Amino acid sequence: MKRTTPILCAVLAAFAVSASADERDIQITSVAPQDAVIQLTNLGLDPIPLDGFRFCTQSTTQVLRYTSSTGLNGVTLNPNDSIYIHQNNDAPADPAHMNASDLGGVFATMDLEAYAISFYFPIDGSLNFNNPANMADHMQFSRMGLNNFTADERTDEAVAAGLWTALTDWIPIETDTELIELVDLSNGRLHGPGDYIVTGPFVCVADFTNDGVLDVFDVFAFLDAFNAGDPSADLNSSGNLDIFDVFAFLDLFNAGCP
Repeated sequence: MKRTTPILCAVLAAFAVSASADERDIQITSVAPQDAVIQLTNLGLDPIPLDGFRFCTQSTTQVLRYTSSTGLNGVTLNPNDSIYIHQNNDAPADPAHMNASDLGGVFATMDLEAYAISFYFPIDGSLNFNNPANMADHMQFSRMGLNNFTADERTDEAVAAGLWTALTDWIPIETDTELIELVDLSNGRLHGPGDYIVTGPFVCVADFTNDGVLDVFDVFAFLDAFNAGDPSADLNSSGNLDIFDVFAFLDLFNAGCP
C-alpha cells in the first residue's frame, strides 16, 4: 500500500491536469463586420474564467491595439456559451453582450479592407504578446482575400502557435459582407480561410464582364479598365494602377469564383 498510494496519487494528478480546461477552448466563432461585433465561444468541456484575457487587433491603418488586462475579469464562459463584443458600444441589455468600452483599452476600428483579431490569455499571471504560447485564437480577413502587410502584425505569432495556416492567408470578404462564421466547431486549433463561411452579397471581382463566367473576355475587360485608368481596376486598393493590380487580377482569376 505504501508503494501504490503515491503511484495512484500521481495518476490522479496527471488525469486532473489532462482533463483541466484549456484556454484555447475559447475561440473567435464569428465576426459581423457591418455591426463590428465579435463572438467568442467556449468550445471545450469545462468553464473558462476570462480573467486577464485581452484582444490585440490590427487594421490597414492601426496596429497593436490592445484591450485592458482587467476588462474581462469576472467573466466565465461555460461550455458552448458565447459572449459578443460590440465595438460600436451598442450592445443590448443582455449579459452575453458587452460594449468594447467595458473592456477598457482600445480596438483597432473594424476595417473591411483588412482586419486581424488575436485573443490572448495570461500564463501564471503574465502575458507577453510576442509569445505564441499566450495566444488563444486568431483570425484575419480582407477584401477579396488580398494580402495585407499592415494588419498582419500578429499573424506570425498565430502561425507559430499553430492557430493560423499562413501569414498570407486571409478570409476573403467584400465591403458588404454581413457575417464571417467559423464552421469548424470541433475545437480544432489550426484554422485558415477554408474553415469559415462568409455570408452577405458577394461579387466575383474577377468577373469583369459580369456574365457569371470567368473567361478570356474578363481578361480583356480588365485590361480595358486598367488602360483607361478606371478605378475598378485598382484591385489592391493602393490608389494607383500598376503591375500589382495585374498580379491581383491574375490571382483572383486563377482562384475562380464560388
